[in-house]
Amino acid sequence: MTRTATVSPLAQPARPARGHDATSVRRVPPRRGPFRMRPSLVPVQRARSLSVGDGVDTATVEAVPRSDAAPGSGPAPRATRAIQRAFAGTFPPVASAGCVPGKAATTSDVIKYVEATDWRANTYLPQVDIASQADLQSYLRIWKGWGECVYAALDAAAPGVIPSNYRQRFDESYRTAVKTLFIRAEQGTGTPSAQLAVPANLDLVLPQVKQDVQRYIALDRVERLAPGANPEMILRMLNPGDWMGNYCSLNCPAAAEAVQDYLQTGRIRPDDCTPAKEAHRSGYTVSEDHWSPQFNSWPAAETRVKAATRNHGEFVMIEGDRVTPPAGLTQWHYFVVLNIKGSLFAVDGYTHAVSADIPGYVTSLGTKKYRVSTGRVNVEPVP
Repeated sequence: MTRTATVSPLAQPARPARGHDATSVRRVPPRRGPFRMRPSLVPVQRARSLSVGDGVDTATVEAVPRSDAAPGSGPAPRATRAIQRAFAGTFPPVASAGCVPGKAATTSDVIKYVEATDWRANTYLPQVDIASQADLQSYLRIWKGWGECVYAALDAAAPGVIPSNYRQRFDESYRTAVKTLFIRAEQGTGTPSAQLAVPANLDLVLPQVKQDVQRYIALDRVERLAPGANPEMILRMLNPGDWMGNYCSLNCPAAAEAVQDYLQTGRIRPDDCTPAKEAHRSGYTVSEDHWSPQFNSWPAAETRVKAATRNHGEFVMIEGDRVTPPAGLTQWHYFVVLNIKGSLFAVDGYTHAVSADIPGYVTSLGTKKYRVSTGRVNVEPVP
């Protein structure tokens, strides 16, 4: 059994510059969903320019093993072409402007390096397929060369040339990229990350990040959603944007289901929503099984939540009801409450946010009533 609502998209709080949720809800018993759109109300988000460059020097790109290389020395042609496209800038269509070995970085160079690395680490890599150890090693080899070149350029830059936060931004994006590669390899090969942490792979990670990477890939899937473990990295894979960094407006239920599926199975199975697809999609239907009766306050719902999440890895899905939503907000919002080593966190796949302050998070949503699901919640797109 399902319940249905009709909505039109406008802004969702706590999601700056990342798309929008919906409003104008109509209850149609006994189903909830689809979440319907009026396309004329969808705010248009201008894509961030990527013309700052997204490449490495041609010599590095051409050094990627080709399909005629010796067995085991490189990836299949598909992976080789994907790597070349990602770094040479032929797809997605961004200008190629890579790091030049031995050249001290200028201010414009630093901005280029950081912007390119941010985009690769946070938008491109979370969506790549890595189907073999050879694929993984080819990506790691390329990223090691890129990191060596950029770190050397940063070290050689004249004092005061580099904006104060840009080295830290590059370092964070580089670490994110390497960790993401191991996660994508884990998903693509079916091999746990801990078993991928072999010398043949780790020797392709720069020394300054190797220890951090080893610590990360030793975490279980629940621990990777803890605030100190960069949970946004996993959540970006579960609810990715398009290649230009634009996100769907109405896929909150599907994002919550993707988090649920990840916690239950370890699979990263994102909703396939993109802004282009969403314009031709009516919304989502949310299954009605396993939900509790509605609670009239968060403290009342919290009692049920705590009873169901006493141990590490236990979680529930929450449906928050704003009852009479203000203009620009949906009536309902979906998120997960998860126990990570004895502490509870709100995990919002839609906003890529994880919060230990659950009452504060709930207050920010403006929700008034709640239902709790301790079982599987199914979400289906409606054409």
